[in-house]
Amino acid sequence: MRSLLVCATALALSFALLGCGGGGGDSGAGGGSSSGGTSSGGSSSGGMVDTQPPAIANPRLSPTTLDFRGGVVTISAEVTDASGISSVLASVQRPGTTAEQVTLNLTTGTTYAGTWLAPANSSTAASATYTVSVRATDTRGNVSANHAAGTLTVLPPDSTVPPPPVFPD
Repeated sequence: MRSLLVCATALALSFALLGCGGGGGDSGAGGGSSSGGTSSGGSSSGGMVDTQPPAIANPRLSPTTLDFRGGVVTISAEVTDASGISSVLASVQRPGTTAEQVTLNLTTGTTYAGTWLAPANSSTAASATYTVSVRATDTRGNVSANHAAGTLTVLPPDSTVPPPPVFPD
């Protein structure tokens, strides 16, 4: 009889401390009903579902100005996310053209970087200007907004030709 009383007390204490494990819960959490302590849109681990996009800090490019020959530009940013990073892309846009996508790869810590080859500027009148932005996707599919990394200017060729040298007789 005593062992039956101990078992009943242990069972009652377990339900009191852990709950019965049945449905119910806050139907507003996670956008649906809850069952077994996990929201309907959640993971089976019982943890919170990551719905936040990756955080991007210090997006930048270097250099920001090139001579008429163009050249290599490095695009980088600090990217973090609780569920991990799936991809980081830079978009290089020149007005009136289709944007080019550049993949940024993890270099150290939380820094992602990649390079883009800016074409030569054959215009004799105007600089070629490109706008660069960075966005990231986490392992849950959440996508950040575009974050401006800066503007790249490829200068036009120098159209002023110096006069020929004068040599003394």
